Amino acid sequence: MPTQAAELYRFGEFVLHVSDGRLLKDGHPVALAPKPFEMLVYLVRRPGRVVSKQELLDALWPDIHVTEDGVVQCIVEIRKVLGDRARGSHFIETIPRRGYSFVGHLDEEAEAAAPRPAEPVPEPPPSDAPAFSAMRAPVPAPPDAGERRVESSPSMRRVVPVGPRALVFALLLLVVGMALLAAWTRPGGAAAVTQPRVAPGTVVVLPLDVLEQRMDAWIEAQAR
Repeated sequence: MPTQAAELYRFGEFVLHVSDGRLLKDGHPVALAPKPFEMLVYLVRRPGRVVSKQELLDALWPDIHVTEDGVVQCIVEIRKVLGDRARGSHFIETIPRRGYSFVGHLDEEAEAAAPRPAEPVPEPPPSDAPAFSAMRAPVPAPPDAGERRVESSPSMRRVVPVGPRALVFALLLLVVGMALLAAWTRPGGAAAVTQPRVAPGTVVVLPLDVLEQRMDAWIEAQAR
């Protein structure tokens, strides 16, 4: 593989030493400004290829905004040094509305020793198949201990809720029973009650309709 020091190009009476940054004519150095020299090297490395002005701007001024007049000015200076002309040119040919092309005859030995610029590799066309991510699906974290549900065992005692109506009914039943029991057990209580005397310890049960009427009356009084 040729080294960078061997990169040179011979065309006509000129020798272009790329590594040394020199242009010789008949063995004598020729003065050429840096940017025109870089443009000449860029065109010589691509003989016969049409290079647009925009490509030259991107290659020589990648980070600076330069108009196409800068490219034209460099071409004018190159042609002046080479003794070339826009019409009937021997080295730099103008392709209308397309750009410029180096049409000079390069020496075969010098051209073989000079490394060719790497051509851009075309990117493969995008595939229609959807791209799948290689990332694994996140594993859900186990629930916190405080959020775990406690399953009730069959042996656990079930509690039946009791409504306020049932509580009032039970309380009223208890009060009436205790009042009747006290009336029967105290002296002279039998005369005040028209019902027969009941032995101590006997539970007296009133009719259910009487208790419900009294309970409803008590609930309505509380609601007022």
